[in-house]
Amino acid sequence: MDELTAAAEYMGDGVTFDKVEPIPEDSPYAGYKAYYEFEDISKVRANATPVTSPEAAKDNEADSIRFEFTPGKTSILTILMPNDKPEGTEDSAAAEENGEANESGKADDEGMKDQLKQIYKDMHYWIRISVGGDITDTNARHVDNSTIVILDMTFDKIVDNDELFAKITADGSNKEMEQFAEELSDVGVLVEDKDVVSVKFK
Repeated sequence: MDELTAAAEYMGDGVTFDKVEPIPEDSPYAGYKAYYEFEDISKVRANATPVTSPEAAKDNEADSIRFEFTPGKTSILTILMPNDKPEGTEDSAAAEENGEANESGKADDEGMKDQLKQIYKDMHYWIRISVGGDITDTNARHVDNSTIVILDMTFDKIVDNDELFAKITADGSNKEMEQFAEELSDVGVLVEDKDVVSVKFK
């Protein structure tokens, strides 16, 4: 509970921990739902990875979803997707320099891939943003009533597809997931492919 309360500090100014609810025992998933409140959504930084320290907050800043909000008779919520690391960064250069893996390295990679598949196979992962009203216009790829679906992924649908699994689990895969949004949709994985999503609602 203390960690959940402390995590609010790294979600943006004015964010406070509200409550936690355990997931029902008859659910196929285990864990809990943590709820947070905020005064100004433009100060909120949403991240798929829990942030519990200043160091983690700094490391995950580029991976955070940010928001802009214009109230009115028809309000506008703008969702700013995480920034992708530009090509030619130190990490990209290092990857190119070390692109040729030896047989031992390939074996290690295969072993790691199998481990990841075992970890992810029963996981359902999603990011959804609901607005307080009826959506009148949006450029979002996936909409469910008053909810924008940023990501909805059931891993057991993709663990047997080595190409898709590698792209989704790769570091910095946001851009790759955008490029393969249609292919992912074909196997039931929903991914928002726009850098800026605009939602009008009233």
